Amino acid sequence: MVDQNLVLGFDGLIGQRLLVGLDPASPALYLARRWPKSKSRHPGASLMKLDQLNGMTVTEVSKHPSDRLVRLTLLSPTDSSKSHLVLSMTGRAANVFLFDNENILAGRLLNRKGPIPEWNWKDEPEADDSAAAVGEGSTAPLLRLGAQLERESSFRAEQFRDAGRNPSDVLRELLSESPKALVYSSIPLDQIGTALTDPIKSLALSSVELTHLAGYSRYCFETFSEAAESYYAARQAAASLLERLSTLRRELTAAVRKRGAQLASVESDLEKYSDPDRFRKFGDLILASLNSARIAGESIRLIDYFDPEQKEIEIPLPPKSTLKQAAAHYYQLHSKARRALEDLVPRAKKLRAQLDRLTELLTALTDDPSSSTLTRVRAELDKALGKQTSKSGASTQKRPKRDAPKPQGRRFESSDGFEIIVGRTDVENDSITFRIAGSQDVWLHAADYPGSHVMIRNPSRQAVPHRTIVEAAQLAAFYSSAKNEKKAAVHYTQKKFVSKPPRAKPGLVRLSSFKTVMVEPNRRVGGEKNDQVE
Repeated sequence: MVDQNLVLGFDGLIGQRLLVGLDPASPALYLARRWPKSKSRHPGASLMKLDQLNGMTVTEVSKHPSDRLVRLTLLSPTDSSKSHLVLSMTGRAANVFLFDNENILAGRLLNRKGPIPEWNWKDEPEADDSAAAVGEGSTAPLLRLGAQLERESSFRAEQFRDAGRNPSDVLRELLSESPKALVYSSIPLDQIGTALTDPIKSLALSSVELTHLAGYSRYCFETFSEAAESYYAARQAAASLLERLSTLRRELTAAVRKRGAQLASVESDLEKYSDPDRFRKFGDLILASLNSARIAGESIRLIDYFDPEQKEIEIPLPPKSTLKQAAAHYYQLHSKARRALEDLVPRAKKLRAQLDRLTELLTALTDDPSSSTLTRVRAELDKALGKQTSKSGASTQKRPKRDAPKPQGRRFESSDGFEIIVGRTDVENDSITFRIAGSQDVWLHAADYPGSHVMIRNPSRQAVPHRTIVEAAQLAAFYSSAKNEKKAAVHYTQKKFVSKPPRAKPGLVRLSSFKTVMVEPNRRVGGEKNDQVE
């Protein structure tokens, strides 16, 4: 099962498979030499294990006389029991059903809503395929032609009215003459998939001549299965190109809209900060008028000393501000506006160039929606969005490379086999204490001296031997400012009693409970290791 295609293999068909297309838009059934490679089973395929059909022999193939149902009768090699595989090519309800010999449903391939075929295979009527059955005055049931043949019948009735022909000629040709294997295409078949075309309107598969498609290219094949294989391959190629175009146009339109919004925002900020000197002028005037300025509601009224006529002006007052605070506010706005202009001007230029290029790509895609244009536009769009394009043409988000994690701290092993980690820097101390250590690990630090955080790993969560604690305390004393002392006090506690004060610098911690041990500074404990703790 591949996507919505079921491929059945038979030992007697060398190099061919029976392909059952279950796409509701175009159900299909034909022998194929090329078939989809299996990638993953359809989500609904678990309702019927097709593996149980392996080894069975097909004893009969029949079609329902008045419905699009095909039955394969299968004989089991072990107990000679029969099963029936019903291929239902019924539009939206297209599915494959498995019935036992008593016509009881044993499973279905797709979890798709629709009626279960009810067909009493033992009492099926004989199909009358004689030409007389469609003649005038016939009492045979009226057969409905497909949409394609209905159009052909109407076209012939209009074109050959004077010649005495009638719409039944299409049905006569379909039933009484040797069927043809024809494919009609509005463009050459080898161009489908490279030039945009409608996968439904531009292609036709038929067993009779379609005179209403006189302007189409006509391809004749030896067998109908060969024609069907070529037709559905072309249809899939056309649909694939159409999907690529739709996806690319949608992404390109979204990129144009996004860049346009970003540019509008930047231009709005540029207009807001277009005159930085205005804010400095406001600050100068407020400071020069601390004794004469008047606050009126949400504004400051003062004399504009930069104006030759010395007119009174109003300056907006920042909320809940004094005059001095208002002056400081405008000086800050002056500095901010100058920095903003330095950043916004090149940014606006870059966004405008990107927007123009994206708009050009969208226009190119509209003017020439060919496969080559799609490939070029996709590559440029992915580059603009920071994506990578795979060999298949699909785009993937470009992920930043991560550097390999560096080992954290010096590593030692105690006489009792416990791992001891000693931090090298404040940042590393924080990482060891709050990222690597578990709640039951033992944390140590020299008392009243700056130094390394030391951690005794305790994955077994058992009591740590006192000898290991002493050896770890010697390391804590040695890797601290007390390393030259004869004796040094070292605090130790479980990591769960260690916390970090709010907004504290790296390396600073707070202990809610601890004990103290006096030791001689010493680093000769086991041997230093280079292993990294995961």
